[in-house]
Amino acid sequence: MTEERVGLNSGPFQLTGKLLVPDHASEKPLPGLIYCCGFPGSEQHILRVAKALSHGGYSVLSLNYRGFRESEGEVDFASQVDDVKAGLTYLETRMEVNRELIGIVGHSAGGALAIGTAAQDLRIKAVAVWGALGNYELFLKFLLSLHGNLMMRLDTWLCRRKYRRKNIIDQMKSILSQNVSPLDDVGEISPRPLLIIHQRNDFSMPAQHAYDLYERAGDPKKLVIVEGRNHSVTDGMIKLTIDWFNCIFRHKQ
Repeated sequence: MTEERVGLNSGPFQLTGKLLVPDHASEKPLPGLIYCCGFPGSEQHILRVAKALSHGGYSVLSLNYRGFRESEGEVDFASQVDDVKAGLTYLETRMEVNRELIGIVGHSAGGALAIGTAAQDLRIKAVAVWGALGNYELFLKFLLSLHGNLMMRLDTWLCRRKYRRKNIIDQMKSILSQNVSPLDDVGEISPRPLLIIHQRNDFSMPAQHAYDLYERAGDPKKLVIVEGRNHSVTDGMIKLTIDWFNCIFRHKQ
């Protein structure tokens, strides 16, 4: 596998990311995946997930949205769809990628982003989300309900990454005021396939998000509830996703 640091433009901003490509991509173009991390996402965790997806036989782009890590600009959830679209355009230019077979994978807030992008961009042929934020109003209530030790832990964690909880809350309120919702977007994915995987007892993103998304989605769709309570991506979830993409793309080749 090769790991390449890449740069691309999204509007006026220069974004950074990593492209991971299996060695046998030199023989023929492989299906591509763009991985949408959650907020803000650990660089080590993002790389682990991207490598695992690439080991499954995919050319994978993990993108730093505007304001994330080395990318230019300020964090702006409302503009991240434009960033992902720019990532898709970049993937199409790579000889290692079969531009007719590009999927998207999203975790947490990145799941909402994956759904929102796929609703607008038909270049995405299949969508898989893990622990996805499906309902902004439900998530905002969770953020506002935090108190005591839990609130301090979240604030400390965000501060280490140069973010503030208030900024997240303000942006969630702004998105809600614009009537933007993954619950509306998810219905636009059909007839492209959708996979939703969620941990049963995910504390920070309750499984109700997954049930709500599944109910609003069109066919074909698949919901998998796995045991667990951590808001993380497990090896089992990645394997389920790779097997699902293999089945989807095998029928398209």
